[in-house]
Parts: sequence; C-alpha cells; structure tokens
Amino acid sequence: MSNREIIENALKFLCNEYNFSYEYYTPNGNANYYKYSNQYGKFTYYEWMEFGESEFSVIYNQQFRKININEEYPKMVSEFHHSHKGIKWFFKDKRKDYWEMIANIIKNEITATGTLFGIKIIN
Repeated sequence: MSNREIIENALKFLCNEYNFSYEYYTPNGNANYYKYSNQYGKFTYYEWMEFGESEFSVIYNQQFRKININEEYPKMVSEFHHSHKGIKWFFKDKRKDYWEMIANIIKNEITATGTLFGIKIIN
C-alpha cells in the first residue's frame, strides 16, 4: 500500500462523519499535501519523503498553526513507539498502525474539544 492510500484510508472519517472536503495535491512531484477543509478552516498534512519532512498544520480564524503531535498527545505517541519497537518491527511496516494512531488522536481531539485543533466541527 502506498503512503497516500494509507493516509486517505485512516482519515476518510473526516469526510464521512464530519463533512470535511478532501484534496490531495503534489505541486512539484516530490512534496505531498493532504488537505481536509470545512467552512471554518483547513487541516493539512504535508510530507516530503525525500528529505524526511512532514508537518501537520491548521488554518482557522485567519491564523496558521503547526501541530506537533508529540507535544499535543505525548502519552499516545509514547505508547505507540513503545509497542512498535524491537526486532519484530525492524522488518514489519508500521505505517498503517501509525496512521491509525493519528486518526485516534484526531478523534480524541474532536471529542474532547469539539474542534479539530481549533477548527469548528460541523455534524
């Protein structure tokens, strides 16, 4: 499975349950943008695999904010890393598990705050 398929599968609930629109684009063939938006803002995941760069960000109320998942949800990220270490995971692909964790973090954020890192949610 490609990164794109894994990410789209993990985050499709944003469109199905919360009426976000989704757009994927790659402006230069190297960087990938996964953008989920509603009338209140945009949630974007950016990746440039060649350089190992990635970033979560939101735009709402005319503000741009980078989201550091490690700082926002350190316990969940730590538990993921703890459960995915060792020789077994050296040879096993953990991308799908990682994106399931990200989806759970987003669901927790929506449940706890009623927003997606500040973006109002439409039900």
